[in-house]
Amino acid sequence: MKSLKGKFLFFLFVSSIIIIGTPTLFLLNQLKSNFEQRSKYFLESTFDLFMNGLNNAMLIGQKDVQHELDYLAKNSNINNLRIFNEKGIIKYSIKKNELGKNILHIAPHHEDFNIIENKKLSVVPSKHIYSIAGSIRNQSKCKSCHGTSEIIAYIDLDANLTPYETNFSIFYNNIPYYATVIILMLIIGAYILFDYFISVPLKLFEKAIDILKLGNFNLQLPSRRKDEIGNLGRHFNLMVMELKNSK
Repeated sequence: MKSLKGKFLFFLFVSSIIIIGTPTLFLLNQLKSNFEQRSKYFLESTFDLFMNGLNNAMLIGQKDVQHELDYLAKNSNINNLRIFNEKGIIKYSIKKNELGKNILHIAPHHEDFNIIENKKLSVVPSKHIYSIAGSIRNQSKCKSCHGTSEIIAYIDLDANLTPYETNFSIFYNNIPYYATVIILMLIIGAYILFDYFISVPLKLFEKAIDILKLGNFNLQLPSRRKDEIGNLGRHFNLMVMELKNSK
């Protein structure tokens, strides 16, 4: 990278990443974290609400689990709510067509459901949802009905991303492409400007010197510009005139 143009473009590329890319990425990561935190609180509170409602219903002998799911389904932010067993078979769901199917076929992001012991929050960008999964523990007061197994079943709760979160998620996932296009546009624009205002005049100056070395004093450089390049052209023309008159 010996040319002035190459050094300039390299400096522009590095500067763009440091000055524009770094703070922009920090801001976007902060926004992403805020969105995820909001959804985490919503999902966890809804999950706990369902668990408490389910426990209370069981204690008073009202074992209509589907009724509890349908009640929560009235919340427009809820995308889906399922209960599945240790084999992954869906026993209850607010979407009746999922009953009897395997959770791994419906929601592949739960491939590790067998080791879910605590609540696990995940994001599924392709479906624009936040998902939380956890286990229904077999408490001492439940063992008369469910035996001695440690876990009775698993719960999967999915919430829709808000329109803002959906748009942000799409934008965030495409950042590398947007950044590449912006940096390329900056470099191309800088290349054109550098070439027009600096590179071309310098090449003319270099060519004029070569002609001057051959003894040809009948040349003049453009000197209409009011910047340093224009001053260089005027001084060069003055020098050529003085050399010509001294002959």
